[in-house]
Amino acid sequence: MHELGLWSLIRWDHRWVLLTVVLTVMSAITSAITSAITSAITSAITSAITSAATSAVTSAVTSAVTSAFTAASKSAVNFFLLADSVLLCVLCVIAFTPVMPLLADRWIRADSLPASVDAVVILSADVTSGGALSSAASDRLLTGLELVRRGIAPRFFTTRVAYRRYGTFRSSDADQKRLIALAGVTDRWIPVTDSVYNTHDEARVVDSRLRPLGAHTIALVTSPMHTRRACAVFEGIGLRVYCVPAIERGEESEVRTPLGEKDRLAAFKYWSYEQLGWIEYRRRGWIQRGR
Repeated sequence: MHELGLWSLIRWDHRWVLLTVVLTVMSAITSAITSAITSAITSAITSAITSAATSAVTSAVTSAVTSAFTAASKSAVNFFLLADSVLLCVLCVIAFTPVMPLLADRWIRADSLPASVDAVVILSADVTSGGALSSAASDRLLTGLELVRRGIAPRFFTTRVAYRRYGTFRSSDADQKRLIALAGVTDRWIPVTDSVYNTHDEARVVDSRLRPLGAHTIALVTSPMHTRRACAVFEGIGLRVYCVPAIERGEESEVRTPLGEKDRLAAFKYWSYEQLGWIEYRRRGWIQRGR
């Protein structure tokens, strides 16, 4: 029995164990191969689907963006063509018709002067890099000096321009003093040396100098296109103002009677600037309603 049992273990049980091991290994190999193949196929299918979807989405988005951009570009081109056409028509009307002379004549304010006023006020304009008055500032000053020499007022005021640019200080003081000395009326000159940045500042500081003197009536000298806005600002602080357009010899010299195309376009530039300035000053409350 013992021997038979030993033989049975040796001859039969080991074979079954071996067969079991072989079957287990084959099953594991089959499972691994199946898993690998399934994974590869799934990955390939997923990659193909993802690639196709991505390509389709990319193509659709690109097509949509391109279409939108093309439509927008066409709209922009049409808009600018229309704007250019309108601008060209406006420029032609301004340059080749009497519209601008009519607008300039209606905008420029030139009041009839009384026999005398309390003071002449001459507004500054600009200073060149060399320290001389600009052509507009010189023309304003010369016009004002002519009034003073005529004896229309016992005194006159000038406002000041001063700036520092590129480390160099420039002001209107020296050239104003030079021209006033040439006119021989230095004894009647009251320079306003306060810092001013706009016409409203000029009105405020001049008024502070006039009040102690009991002066309320002035002849205000400035550039032709600037007259209406400047005089409205000075009147807004309570002064009686007579507007005097300066006789100009520089770029603005033909704005009062613009005859040729160049003069009309130059007049339109200054007229447009003054319209915008009037709107801004009205918005800030520096010009009274109804003017």
